[in-house]
Amino acid sequence: MGLPAELDLSYKLLKRLNPEELDEAYQMLSDRFLKPSRLLKTSHQTPKKIILVGFDGIIHNHTPSWEDPLELNSTPVKNSFKFLESLVHNDEFKVFIYSPRCKYNGFHEEFIKWCIRYKMPEDIYNRLECTAVLISNHMLIDTTTYFIKDNKSFPTVEEINSFEPHCL
Repeated sequence: MGLPAELDLSYKLLKRLNPEELDEAYQMLSDRFLKPSRLLKTSHQTPKKIILVGFDGIIHNHTPSWEDPLELNSTPVKNSFKFLESLVHNDEFKVFIYSPRCKYNGFHEEFIKWCIRYKMPEDIYNRLECTAVLISNHMLIDTTTYFIKDNKSFPTVEEINSFEPHCL
């Protein structure tokens, strides 16, 4: 079957590197993808801290557990829209909705419909991206890492900003 053209070209280029150049390329890639910098830098912008926010249980009350990834029948978690608003309007953060559902075609459209149905302001949901991939991040907020028991509280922007990620 072979590699996609981009990977094939990258592989051919890497094969041409001498050991010192290969070490430098590895270091550059590991700095970008493996080390816990947890920052996203786009051209001409200050690096942003990546915040992953779980969808089910943090934003969306998933009761009962979902069987069809495109059925978003539960209500929002209390105060979740205010929480998202505080994150997306903070210039230090890039916010992603993190869910296995994101890998299914049509999920993003259903997510937008759900946001509209429950009156999430457009300036919030338009600033969110969806990912099913656990990308390098400053903080992951989901039911396994930061459980919001009984809808008591979300972390504050200050708590998120001062959080020191740990890498095992």
